[in-house]
Amino acid sequence: MNSIQVSHKCIGDGDGFTAYVDTTDPRVSATVPLEVHELVIARTKARNDRDYQTADALLNTIGEAGYKIITISGEEILARKYRIRMRGIDAPELKMPYGKESKNALMKLIGGRSVTIYVYGQDQFGRYVGDIYCDNVFVQEQMLKCGHAHHFKTYDKRPEFAKVGKLLYQNALVECPKIPTVVLQHVSGRKRQKLQTEGFGHHKTLRNHGIGEESSAMGGKIPS
Repeated sequence: MNSIQVSHKCIGDGDGFTAYVDTTDPRVSATVPLEVHELVIARTKARNDRDYQTADALLNTIGEAGYKIITISGEEILARKYRIRMRGIDAPELKMPYGKESKNALMKLIGGRSVTIYVYGQDQFGRYVGDIYCDNVFVQEQMLKCGHAHHFKTYDKRPEFAKVGKLLYQNALVECPKIPTVVLQHVSGRKRQKLQTEGFGHHKTLRNHGIGEESSAMGGKIPS
């Protein structure tokens, strides 16, 4: 499915964001509850009657149902809200070291742009887990190659992702022998790889040594 332009405010960290999809999309339209359509009609009537207090209350109810009315080119559309967890990668939490840098990297890739989402399921938090493409770029691959995220091996076994991560670490150690050995840390039961450096984060260190500056979309068939 294709999203409306992703707002920068909807990007939570380096591996998750909120997307809105126009309900006229055939894959979404059939799932919109009748009650939501009725709320939209009631809000339109309230606005026409200049009953803005009622209109605002109805707008809040629509939001609580997981939908949002968005104005594009002067026209209002009803969009469905999707909380997205990017499949196969794991980025630092926002309050963790280099969490903001990871978030900023994702903002540069998808902020203000429409994305294509291939959903594979939902996680335990109700987020939709999927592969993300933006302007023909495979977003997870780009985040991995630039050192802004780790391959989430626990839940993703794709050899392409494992290869990207392995090459990054190998190249970092070869091109900059002063970088200490990669240390494996366990955080909340999940393996995280971290380069122990003085004054540099994982992705900063890699980029400062010319690694992960360029990336192309991963080959192979895009899942339907």
